[in-house]
Amino acid sequence: MAGQNRPPRASEVSLQLCEAKDTAFSDPAWLWELKLDGFRVLVEKVDDRVELLLRKGRDVATQFPEIAAAVRALPAEALILDGELVIPDAQGRPEFSELGKRAQAQGSAIARLMRERPAAFFAFDLLRLEGDDLRALPLRERKRRLAALLAGGERV
Repeated sequence: MAGQNRPPRASEVSLQLCEAKDTAFSDPAWLWELKLDGFRVLVEKVDDRVELLLRKGRDVATQFPEIAAAVRALPAEALILDGELVIPDAQGRPEFSELGKRAQAQGSAIARLMRERPAAFFAFDLLRLEGDDLRALPLRERKRRLAALLAGGERV
């Protein structure tokens, strides 16, 4: 139950990854997300510190300062989000090759690439909010809380 245990840190959470199935699902009660061509990321905010953790734990917040700033601006002191980091093309479709360039960029190249092709973070799930571990809550409830948290955001 939320609030009864010490809230998790992002490093203690496993990403829920896509998996292939032989047949399509048909249960109308199931939830699904679009498959985006980006980096799966856990975002952790504690006070003003923001980390964008890739699958193997590498923090790419320095390479994506616009996302870190947008997360800092969210109305919460502590949170963990699960989602996909992308760089959209002119039509809004994720472009993986640009994402890879940005993840390797350093110094002034980061600022230039950010101006030319800003990133976006598509949050799928809210795993922690303030001192509450939300993972035991139903997904629909976590998504309801996530939508309220993100209302009005541009980059997240």
